[in-house]
Amino acid sequence: MKLRHRGISLLDTDFDEIWEGFAVYSRKKASLDYMCSNCDAKYYCDICPAEMDFMYGDEEYRPENACKIAKIRKAFYEKEVTYDEALQIAKKAERR
Repeated sequence: MKLRHRGISLLDTDFDEIWEGFAVYSRKKASLDYMCSNCDAKYYCDICPAEMDFMYGDEEYRPENACKIAKIRKAFYEKEVTYDEALQIAKKAERR
């Protein structure tokens, strides 16, 4: 599980209490208008809700580049493109 958050001091709070607080993210359900719900590359994405909450204050926010990377990964792992082609696609996407 990739999890980044504001952080809680282990000196002030019991570890089990902290862990349970983070576990909330893995049990949350997406809203009806969550943009990733119907994305065919969502299983190739490495963005997590806690990270987006920390960085942007919105658990469902997704930077455009994250979506591009997930789609490139999907194409590579499903053997639609070679490794070199995936790199070229990524370089072109980076310039835009």
